[in-house]
Amino acid sequence: RGEDAERASEACRVQSAGNAADDRRLQDPPMYSPAHVLALHELKLAWGSASAAVDGAVAPELALDAEVRLRAVALALPGATGSLDAKVRLTGPTRTPRIVGAARVSDVVWDDLRAARFSLEADVDLAPAGQIVLSASGDDLGTESFAVDHATLEVVGSRDAHRLEFVAGPQKGDAGPAVMVAAKGGLDSGWTWRGTLAELVT
Repeated sequence: RGEDAERASEACRVQSAGNAADDRRLQDPPMYSPAHVLALHELKLAWGSASAAVDGAVAPELALDAEVRLRAVALALPGATGSLDAKVRLTGPTRTPRIVGAARVSDVVWDDLRAARFSLEADVDLAPAGQIVLSASGDDLGTESFAVDHATLEVVGSRDAHRLEFVAGPQKGDAGPAVMVAAKGGLDSGWTWRGTLAELVT
């Protein structure tokens, strides 16, 4: 009986040590290694007339492609009408990626906001001194109290020093008043945009 008691005591000590090790594993998650790759391989979602697809790596650096198609934006924005198509590619460090993408919305109405057409194309490198080229345009944009027939936005330069130009007015070739606003500036290390008004034409 003495030997049985000793073996039982030893088993309890081994079990206790094993439980302690399990507790440490639960409390201290493994450190992430930069050598590890976190990826999403051809993740696809579909619901009704909408679809989304994501493919690529998200760590240690981005190399990700995504696409969204909403034939009825009400699926994502209840009460809205219209459609959305968008594609984007993200590459580089997660904090300062390069973003290349395009988006288009058509016949969107939400509350008192409307856009008969809006399109965006962008190649934005958020690395220090990275280059930015962004172009957007839209037709029949506005609200119940304010509207413009046509508007464009252009951004060209680097992350630290670029020029923005916004023009709103009638459709090209039509008569009517127009407004052009231009500014020069850039993003500082805290991601705050700082700049000055360069031109205003009405």
